[in-house]
Amino acid sequence: MTIDTPPTLEDGQAPPATVSRTGSRSKMRQFRRNFGAMFGLTVIVVVCLMALFAPWVAPYDPTAQVLLNRNRPPFWMDGGTFDHVLGTDQLGRDLFSRIVYGARISLFVGIATVLIQTSIGVTVGLIAGYRRGWVDTLFMRIADVWLAIPFLVLAIAVAVILGPGVMNTVLVLGLVGWVTYARVVRAEVLTVRERDYVLAARSIGTPALRIVRQHIVPNVMASVLVVGTLQISRMIIAEASLSFLGLGVQPPNPAWGSMISEGRDRLGQQWWLATMPGLALMLTTLGINLLGDSMRDILDPKLGPKEGGA
Repeated sequence: MTIDTPPTLEDGQAPPATVSRTGSRSKMRQFRRNFGAMFGLTVIVVVCLMALFAPWVAPYDPTAQVLLNRNRPPFWMDGGTFDHVLGTDQLGRDLFSRIVYGARISLFVGIATVLIQTSIGVTVGLIAGYRRGWVDTLFMRIADVWLAIPFLVLAIAVAVILGPGVMNTVLVLGLVGWVTYARVVRAEVLTVRERDYVLAARSIGTPALRIVRQHIVPNVMASVLVVGTLQISRMIIAEASLSFLGLGVQPPNPAWGSMISEGRDRLGQQWWLATMPGLALMLTTLGINLLGDSMRDILDPKLGPKEGGA
């Protein structure tokens, strides 16, 4: 989305601040009336609170092993109890507690990864779009080579080199996922740099860094926000994939991907071991995707308002 300069005042025209406030209120109304946005926001708030207050939400230590309680089913099944509402795993660890603490790891990896990707991708996109010429060509050819390699294959290759672990997972995903931001920001900058107010600033000798900071960056941030929101869910799935393959978060740390991996061979007998963390992963990424998609619809005027649903 691009933002034009404030309009000049004419007879009967509202001041820019009033127009801005009116536009903001309209977007907030659209957001509140959008079922997908509200559902996604609710899911994200619940998961974030669960992760933030995990020591108080989780009834047990997620790594504590009680072999006498192993393979307990969820409370609604025969043999299940409310002491372990979602059952226990093969080592007697409470599944609900592990899912709660797993939310911490997934959200941390998703948010930290997106911050790294944003820093790299936005910087590359701004430089390529504003400078153009050989700089743009060089950066975009590097991006093309990056995109030619499947994302997960590249992440696995880098993870094998750096080794498993939470911080290495963040670094791996951050290094391989910056291209999306670079391409989106470059496309926005190529449009914004030709606007009259940018051309006027350049004609009076305004330094390039100041033009980028004051006129270009504010116009591309809406697109970066939408892409970043959608990328968080993608990075959470990527982290779960690496953990599932044993290249991400390592046991006994409770990561959703590794929990699914541990329970995949017991789906016939203890189906809840893989199903419950799988449902947590699905709901979290679904909520983030719905919120990001609704934000795109609301913030991009070319798409028009969609107040009735996702």
